[in-house]
Amino acid sequence: MVIDAIPVDPPQQPTSQAVISVSTSPGPGQIHLVYDAPHGTSFDVLHQGPGDIGFSVVANDVIERTYDATGLPEGNHQYKVSAQNSCGNGPESTVATVPVVLVPPPPPPGNP
Repeated sequence: MVIDAIPVDPPQQPTSQAVISVSTSPGPGQIHLVYDAPHGTSFDVLHQGPGDIGFSVVANDVIERTYDATGLPEGNHQYKVSAQNSCGNGPESTVATVPVVLVPPPPPPGNP
């Protein structure tokens, strides 16, 4: 019996829980997220806006580790992320809440 190839790479490890490390609103109606997960190769981003019932997927199977959205209504927006790899889906991140405003706050007194 002849063996053509012996695998030398171990199977990929299951992905660990995704973590959202940055969740900000850089401007009116905008959000910016940064996330990652050990052994994660692609990600799903889930969103729940003000008045929404439950989360919905807003980005599916993306390889980027950032997510940006614009044109959002004012209020608290909640996000969570899950990672996937060849072994399957990892657990969802904890929820990150991002307050979104439509009008930028006025500058602090003394700063025109």
